[in-house]
Amino acid sequence: MTGRSGARVVRPLGDQVILTERSVVHASGLVRAAGGTGRHVPLEAGQSIDVTEHHFLVATAAVSYDWVNTVIWWAIGQKTQREFHFPRGRYTDRFTAQQRGLLLLHARGNTFIRDLGDGERIYVVPRALVYKDISVHMNIHMERPESPRAHWQLIPMIRLTGPGRVAIQSQYGFEPEAHWGWDLLGPDGSWRNWNPDPNRWRRGPKEREPLYP
Repeated sequence: MTGRSGARVVRPLGDQVILTERSVVHASGLVRAAGGTGRHVPLEAGQSIDVTEHHFLVATAAVSYDWVNTVIWWAIGQKTQREFHFPRGRYTDRFTAQQRGLLLLHARGNTFIRDLGDGERIYVVPRALVYKDISVHMNIHMERPESPRAHWQLIPMIRLTGPGRVAIQSQYGFEPEAHWGWDLLGPDGSWRNWNPDPNRWRRGPKEREPLYP
């Protein structure tokens, strides 16, 4: 990330992030032991993007690194019993080009790019997001589906509001977390109920347990 060889340790609130810095004259290679594709992201001077954790591979020397809070969370419980859940991690990586530079990221499956207009919204599963422009606002969103099998569940999602570019991967890991009966959502969080009458659906004796949609 700078012009010298070595390693730099960044500690966001006790967590440890190790960045290796290397200056080379000849070709240099790297590999990640995971399926998927590489995504090169050119950055103009002064441009910044927010990258989901564990997607960063390498950047040119003109690109600097920082971390920011994702503000994507929900809480269960009251006062001292309150537990916070972060569906896409507590922090996100922010890369800024001091001069024109290049960022190389890793994504699982295919990567889809969407340019959002001013005020345009898109909803994605938290772990599907690879990166976004810093101009794109990101907030937590909950969905209650209208379904005979899943009406009692809440589906955590991310609400992305333009303008700016977002990148979404087609494959992503899913780690189930408790989100029934949440008491508090992150800043400007929202939720939508597609089933205003829960008594409308009653599970029959032979009906299977609902699956995560």
